Amino acid sequence: MENSTPPVEPQPLETQPLETQPLEPKKINWSKLVYKSSIVLSILSGFLVAGLIFSYWYEKNKTEQVAKANAKEEAEKAVKTIDQNLQNLQSSVTSIANNLTEEKISDIDLPDTLRKTMEKNVNFFDIGVAYLPSAAPNNQLYIPTYRRKTGKLIFATESSYNYTKPDQKSEWFNRPLKEGAMWLDPFYGEGAGAVLAEYSSPFYQVDAQTKQKKVAGVVYGDYSLQDLKVMMNALNLGKTGYGFLLSKTGVFISHPIDEYIKNGNSIFDFAKERNTEGYQQLGEKAIKGESGLIEVTDKKNGLSSWIFYKPISSTGWTMGVVFFKHEVITNADSLQKKQTLICLALIAFLFFSSILMFRAYTGKRSRIWAVVYTSNLLFISGIGYIWYLAWNEQSYENSTESKIVLIGRAGLNKFLDLREQQLSTQVKAEKPIYIPTGVFVQSLEFNTANNVTITGYIWQRFTKGVNDKVTRGFVMPESVDKIDVTESYKRKEGDQEIVGWYFRAKLRQSFDYSQYPLDYKDVWIRLWAKDFDKNVILTPDFDSYPLMNPLSKPGVAKDLVLSGWYLDSSFFQYYLNSYNTNFGITNYVGQSHFPELYFTVVIRRSLLPIFIGNIIPLAVVSFLLFSLLSITRKKADGPLGFTAKDSIQGSSALLFIVLLNQINLRNAIAAYGIIYLEYFYFVIYIMVLLVIINSLLFVFGSKLRLIQYEDNLVPKLLYWPTLLGMLLMITVGVFF
Repeated sequence: MENSTPPVEPQPLETQPLETQPLEPKKINWSKLVYKSSIVLSILSGFLVAGLIFSYWYEKNKTEQVAKANAKEEAEKAVKTIDQNLQNLQSSVTSIANNLTEEKISDIDLPDTLRKTMEKNVNFFDIGVAYLPSAAPNNQLYIPTYRRKTGKLIFATESSYNYTKPDQKSEWFNRPLKEGAMWLDPFYGEGAGAVLAEYSSPFYQVDAQTKQKKVAGVVYGDYSLQDLKVMMNALNLGKTGYGFLLSKTGVFISHPIDEYIKNGNSIFDFAKERNTEGYQQLGEKAIKGESGLIEVTDKKNGLSSWIFYKPISSTGWTMGVVFFKHEVITNADSLQKKQTLICLALIAFLFFSSILMFRAYTGKRSRIWAVVYTSNLLFISGIGYIWYLAWNEQSYENSTESKIVLIGRAGLNKFLDLREQQLSTQVKAEKPIYIPTGVFVQSLEFNTANNVTITGYIWQRFTKGVNDKVTRGFVMPESVDKIDVTESYKRKEGDQEIVGWYFRAKLRQSFDYSQYPLDYKDVWIRLWAKDFDKNVILTPDFDSYPLMNPLSKPGVAKDLVLSGWYLDSSFFQYYLNSYNTNFGITNYVGQSHFPELYFTVVIRRSLLPIFIGNIIPLAVVSFLLFSLLSITRKKADGPLGFTAKDSIQGSSALLFIVLLNQINLRNAIAAYGIIYLEYFYFVIYIMVLLVIINSLLFVFGSKLRLIQYEDNLVPKLLYWPTLLGMLLMITVGVFF
């Protein structure tokens, strides 16, 4: 019997499922992340600071360079035009003299030649021929001349005096006879009523007996420098920039102040009057025929200007253009904004750099607190810097299209000349009557947020024969009550009558309190002539003030008492006002863009009382809130252990104090809208609310790690940066 074992059937292999081990989440290395992020952000903010500084520097320098280039371009353009006009006059005179010498023009044809020359050259004032009696057709004084008068050509052959006499009045005739063709020094022509530039050239006749040429007379041509003044007033030199012309000896040929030309003043006289060496240097360079750019600070008005000067080749005169720096540099809105952005970028750079410097990324509490203290200091510095920018803003530099600050007679005359030229195109426009007006403020007091009472003196100058029909006196349109005006004095000085009045007026004005307490107030006295229905324009009486620099505070009493304020500056200005009515007066000239005279006193608020009364209490409340936040515990622990209930009660008490302080502020200011300082109160309200919410969450929100971590450490760290950061952002929003 065989023993056989049954075959064992193969069993299928059982596949055992592999046990999957759960992957542990990869922990974030916060220290390394903060470190790398701080490096990147520090580098980026550093580049941003550098870029903004370069942009600010570039814009500021580019503005100056563009202004200088503009002054140079305008001067060169004017020099080219003047030179061309004068050369045309010179060539016309020379041509007629040569033709007379060569007998190409007969005595009969001469008037026709002169007329055609004047018609061809519309900017010539006159052109003529002055004969010696021995060479004249009738052996008498003979001076055929065509002259332009009121747009028409007038012909004359007689002279009002004997121009052959050897006196100063006849130099225009006698000097060319002896010295040859020349440009004479410009002179004031009584008949012309204008300063004339004259070119004279002798002409000759052949002696019938000796067959030699002998002097027969002089051909002359005049160019009215009034036309040059009109052209220079049209130069693009800002609102108060102007152009002038100097002779070879430095005497003013053209200037916005006509007295300089009529009195024969020179640039050297002007330098003594202004007590400024820069003008003396300019004169010395001009008479040497040099050209260039010079920066001058006028000691009388304290303003700096660029003066570009260039000689006129045909005459040897010098053309100068004046461009005031404050009109260029104080397009400063853009520059001030860039300074603010630089400040913010620098704060960011220093903040991220402090994380690296103090190694706060390691997580040590002392190092984190060091960064917090640094950020607090940076935020406070940023707020202070923006305050500094706002505080140093000058009111008189904030010019607009409708506002023209008047600091000197040159700028005033340029503006008035341009306006008169514009009005001359209107057939029915009356010729302007100018009344010099002065103001002296003795006292100034705020009655309400929009009412101010001002007392002082106002005087006006009336020229005999010019202002005889002008009503004496003035009108203050903003007066709330009847103005108390008393005539104080009346006196005569030469052909002028000066009348002075003492006034007391309550004026209503719209003041902006949105930037309180860093605001300043433009308290202005707006003046109308009593004959405001006529084209009467009040002008500043500059001659009555030794200095017109706004910072020297002209026209304001030195002992002016201002409670809570201090005097910053004062100046005259024109506002080009328009009205939607003609007041029932046909052809009323004052309806559109009429220059109305304002005397403006700029006052700034004294910060010390506000700092003591408002800022310090808010700072104390902020520290008390932080103290409540720091000592709050879940359970009262020790003498300084505050529960959430204690924290809420303490915060509520502080809230009540802040609220009362804000109410007092609103009552004191009585301003519409929200003022800057009120945002500080709103921030404190927010911080009070956050401290109360934190106290509740700290006690009841046991699962909130952000609150519970290290015994409420995170809210303590964030308290000051949050408060000061909000104040910084609000400050930027208000002043940016």
